[in-house]
Amino acid sequence: MKRLLAKSLVLVLVLALFAVLAVGCSNNEEDEVEATPAPTEAPAQEDNQDEDPGDETDAPVVTDGWERPANHITVDMFGRAGIGGIGEQDGWFGQMIYDRFNMTINQISAPDGNNQLLWDTRAMAGNLGDIVLFSAPDLDELRAMGLLMDITDLVNESTMPFYTSQFGPGLERARAVGDGRLFGLSTSVSTQPAGAAYVDGHHISRSPFMRQDLYFAIGAPVINTLEDLPGVLAQMRDYAPYTANGDRVYAFQLWGTWCGGDVFLTNANWFQQMYGMQQFGRAGNIDFINRRHDHIFDENGIYRRALRMFFEANQLGLVDPDSPTQGDEIWSKAEEGNLLFSWYSWFGMGFNNEENVANAMGMNFIPIMDQRVFVNEINQDGRGRDLMGVGSDAADPERIIAFFDWLATPEVFQNIHAGPQGLTWDMVNGEPVMLPFGFEAGMHTQAGAEDLPVPAEWGGGDFNLGSWRNASLILRHRGWEMNPNTGFTYDPRHWPSLAQAGTNPLELAWQEHFGASGQAEFLRQNNMIAPAPSHGVDFEDRPELSGDLLLIFNSVIDVARPAAWRMIFADSAEDFDSIWEEMIDTINGLGWQQILDHDLALVDEFFGLLDEYFANN
Repeated sequence: MKRLLAKSLVLVLVLALFAVLAVGCSNNEEDEVEATPAPTEAPAQEDNQDEDPGDETDAPVVTDGWERPANHITVDMFGRAGIGGIGEQDGWFGQMIYDRFNMTINQISAPDGNNQLLWDTRAMAGNLGDIVLFSAPDLDELRAMGLLMDITDLVNESTMPFYTSQFGPGLERARAVGDGRLFGLSTSVSTQPAGAAYVDGHHISRSPFMRQDLYFAIGAPVINTLEDLPGVLAQMRDYAPYTANGDRVYAFQLWGTWCGGDVFLTNANWFQQMYGMQQFGRAGNIDFINRRHDHIFDENGIYRRALRMFFEANQLGLVDPDSPTQGDEIWSKAEEGNLLFSWYSWFGMGFNNEENVANAMGMNFIPIMDQRVFVNEINQDGRGRDLMGVGSDAADPERIIAFFDWLATPEVFQNIHAGPQGLTWDMVNGEPVMLPFGFEAGMHTQAGAEDLPVPAEWGGGDFNLGSWRNASLILRHRGWEMNPNTGFTYDPRHWPSLAQAGTNPLELAWQEHFGASGQAEFLRQNNMIAPAPSHGVDFEDRPELSGDLLLIFNSVIDVARPAAWRMIFADSAEDFDSIWEEMIDTINGLGWQQILDHDLALVDEFFGLLDEYFANN
C-alpha cells in the first residue's frame, strides 16, 4: 500500500489501460488507441533505400557496434496485458530494428487472450522475457522473484541520450516506483503541457462514432439516451443494408478475443467513459464528479445497461453473429463499411478514405445526449501506464537499453505515426504533406488500409503487417505531440496540408448540422464533459489480487464473460433477465463480494487521499 500514498509531484490522473497502446482488458485501460486491441494498421518504418533489406553480404556489417550477421540476437518481449502482436516483428519495422541493432523482436501474447495466465506461468518458470512490460504494482513481486534487472547503472546520458534529455518526469516517476532504483522506464510519457485535455486528433477518443452520412440520411434524429441508440442504428441499417461488396451491414462489430484479464466484456464496459467514469480495480468504475463507485454487476450500472442495449440491438439484427469468435478480421469489416457504430475515434476510420470523405461519407462523432464524456488530462511522466524493463536473464541488456532510447526518438515516432518519409509522406516547402501511397494506406485518418503491397525498394510485403505491432510506446501516440525535427505534429491530422476540421465535406457537414467547430466545442457547449482532476495521488499503485482473492476472481471470469455473451444473444427479455440473475447468484456463491469489498476499500482510501491532497494544495 505504500505507493498508494500521495506523491510530492503534482501529477495528472491517468487511469489505466489498451492500451496500449495495452492490448486486452487490462487494468491499465485508457481512452486512446493504446488502450484498444492493437490494430495491425499502425505504420512504422523508415527509409531504407540505401540498403537492400535482403542483402546479406559476405562482409559483416557493423551498426552501432553490433556486428551483422554474426552477432544477431532475438529478444523476447512480453507484458501482463499482452503487447499487441504475436511472433517475430518483421516487415519494415523489423528491418529497421535489424539494420540498427542486428536484433529481432519476438512478441509474446497468449493466442486465446488470457495473458494473465501466461504471465503467471512464465513468472513461475522464472522467465518473463528479455523485455518486460509491467505495471508499478507488479514491481515488488517481480523484484522478489528476481525477474527484472536493475538497470540503474545502465541508464545515463551516454547510453540513453534522447530519453534522459527529453523525458525527465518519466525518469523521475520510474525511480520513484523503484524506491530510487530503476527497474523499468516509463512509457506513454508526454511533451504536452501537464493538465491539457487529452484529445485524439480532433476528437476525444472514447466517444460514440457513427456513419454520419447515413445518420443525416434518416433525418439526424436526436439520440437522447443509450437506450435510443438501437432504434436509430436500425433506421441507418435499413437505409443502407449492404456494403459496396454486397455484405450485410451490422451496427455493432464486437471483439470476441479481447477480454483477457477482466470479468466483463470489454465492448460493454467501453461505455463507462462515455458516461463520466473510469475503471478502478477489478470490480467496477469510479465517478469523480459524483464521488461514487459503479459496481460492475450493479443492477443499475452502466455495464448491465450496455449489455441490455446490445440485447435490444441484436433483436433488431444489428450485432454481427460472428462477434463472440472474431478477432483481427474486424479491421477489414470496418474498412469496408460493415459497422455503423464505434466506441473510439480511431476504430472504423478505415472507411474514411479520401474518396468517401470527399463525398461526405464516413464515421464521425454523433452525440448521445445523456452522456458526459470522461476526459483525461495530460500527464508527462507516464503515470498509469506500463513500465518497460529488462528481464533478468537478458543476454545483451546494453543493446536493449539502446533500443529503448531509439524507440523514444522523433525518427521512430514519426514513422510509427505517419509512415516512412518518402513513401507515405514527405517535406515540401518546409511542410509535411501526405503522398499518394500514404492516402491509400489511410495515414491521413490514422486508420490504415488492409493488405496494401509495399514497393520492392521499400522492402516489399504488406504495409500493415510490416508495422510496429506492439501496443506500448515511449511517447503518447495521440494528440498534439510535436516533432522537433519538422516543427509539426507527428499526427498528420494536424498538418496544415491535411487538417481535417472544416476542410472537407464530411467535417463541414458535421459543423453545419451541430453548430460547433468540432466535438470538444460541442461537448463544452452542452456541459457533456466529465474531466479527470489533476492530483498528486499515485492512482495506479494499488495492490493486485493474490491468493484466495485471485482464485475467486479467475473463477468469476469463467462464469461472467460467457454469461454476458448469452445475454446479448438471448431469445427474449425474460431470458436476458434470467441469465443475469443466474450469473449474479453464481458469482456471489464463488465469493465475489470479497473482490468488491477489496475494491471499495481502495475507492474509499483513494477519495480520502484526493481530499487530503486538495486540502493541502
